Amino acid sequence: SEGFWPGNKVFFVAHRADERIFQPAIFGGHEQAFVELDSGRALRDILKYCKLTTKDVFFTNIFRCVLFDDAVVREEGYMCCETNLERDVRRKRPEAMVSLGEQAFRTMFPSVKYDGFLKQIGNVHTYNGTPTLVMHHLSKVQRLPKPGNFEIIKQFLRQYKVIS
Repeated sequence: SEGFWPGNKVFFVAHRADERIFQPAIFGGHEQAFVELDSGRALRDILKYCKLTTKDVFFTNIFRCVLFDDAVVREEGYMCCETNLERDVRRKRPEAMVSLGEQAFRTMFPSVKYDGFLKQIGNVHTYNGTPTLVMHHLSKVQRLPKPGNFEIIKQFLRQYKVIS
């Protein structure tokens, strides 16, 4: 699978990869790029706050199968990517998932009545049998006051007994 970090306790699912991950000469590849970017720092801060390590989580993007220079997102592309995510969920069977950002939420839960993304923050839906928390994208979480968003994630993980 094309996510990284080997864990299966918690899946963090974003919409698509930042185009800088495709510049390995500058960033050292996918994982190193993620570590160097603000989003990576936000996720590391969340993991630390929740007392998780990278061995506990699997980070992936729904839209990981399209390169950054594809300007137009086609419906077929989303369907293919969601199939990849469904396969990862079936294979790894995470205890919980966190959907990061509006685009990830809308792709994962197309049948949920949409009345504004901010109303969904902190809500829990079920994705293929797995409880999934809806949160802001990591790039936004990093700019929001702490520990509010971190605490929402921590309480969700406690509720589903992923952490104590």
